[in-house]
Order: sequence, then structure tokens, then C-alpha cells
Amino acid sequence: MNLKVELEQAAKSVPAQGQGFWRIEILFPETATDLLLRATQGDELAARMLSMLFQAINDMAKKKPPALCLLCDHVFRNKNHPPTAFVLLLAAVDDPRGSIVSPLCDACAVQT
Repeated sequence: MNLKVELEQAAKSVPAQGQGFWRIEILFPETATDLLLRATQGDELAARMLSMLFQAINDMAKKKPPALCLLCDHVFRNKNHPPTAFVLLLAAVDDPRGSIVSPLCDACAVQT
């Protein structure tokens, strides 16, 4: 089993452990178009996740010191080498201040 599948399975088990108060999503580039489509069809959660993702990407460009990978000490200094994926931790309520977005580097997002 590759690391991407393991991360997705582990992330999906956390909400059950947290009694439904948190939702964890791992977003890879190929999932962004699906989120956009769902958001345009009125899916409020997809729109919220897209908003969080765009804000995180925008904030990363301004961050001093640079952002770190969630799972290792990789530093995202180079704008030409963005994160491979993002982990979104969303509160079950509709308060975006209760949410966290963290980048994942190549090594942590994909098993080679």
C-alpha cells in the first residue's frame, strides 16, 4: 500500500475517534477540479475547503519563516516547487477559524 492511501485511510479514521467534531481531508492536485465542480453546484463544504486551500497557498508566499511540511522538516522556500498535497483539518461547525491547512512535501505525500 502506498503512503498516499495510508494517509487517506488514517486521516479518515480520526473523525470517528474525535466523535465527529473534526473532519480531515487530504487534497492532491487532482482533487481540486472535483472540489471546484462541487462548489459550483452548491456544495458549501467544497466551497469552504477551496477557500481554505486558496488562502493557505496565498499565505505561504508571504510566510516568514517559510512553511514546513506537516510530517517532516522540509521547508517550502522555492515557489517553483510547491507542496504535493495539503491536509485540511476542519471543525464540524461552519466557523473557518476552527480549521487548519498544512502542506505536505513529495516524500511525505507519495511513497516512491
